[in-house]
Amino acid sequence: MPHDIMKVNLLAVVGGLLGVMCVLMPWVVVETESMFGDVHSEYSMTDFMDDDDSSFAVAVVLMMLGSALAIASPLGGMGMLFGWLIFLSAIYERLGTTTTSISETATSLGLGFAVAILALAMVLVGLIRPIGPGYARGKVLPRDRFLTWSG
Repeated sequence: MPHDIMKVNLLAVVGGLLGVMCVLMPWVVVETESMFGDVHSEYSMTDFMDDDDSSFAVAVVLMMLGSALAIASPLGGMGMLFGWLIFLSAIYERLGTTTTSISETATSLGLGFAVAILALAMVLVGLIRPIGPGYARGKVLPRDRFLTWSG
């Protein structure tokens, strides 16, 4: 096979794009049922950046940078992974149901959190086994694993 054929790791490209998109999707869903009415609220990852806990801002930056880097190299998945983990650790104590005499509030993870898992999995699988134009079933060179676009 000639070396001038462009290879594109589609798993890393699609995973990186999904990672960027999921940041704006709802990561946390809060449902409150009270005697005054029911309220359903969804919060994206970026909605927590104003929180007193700066780890949310770190999580957003890592997720965005990791996702953008994944479009150039599947190693961006490491940034995505750490962003996802930091967000989970920062939000973990808020998850669950809180009941008072007049209301019940349930806080759970949203669609953006699940899409981030899918995006992260795609990028990391793309690091292990690149799939896309230019990749054959044979041996994959190290540079082909670490670069999303290679020729």
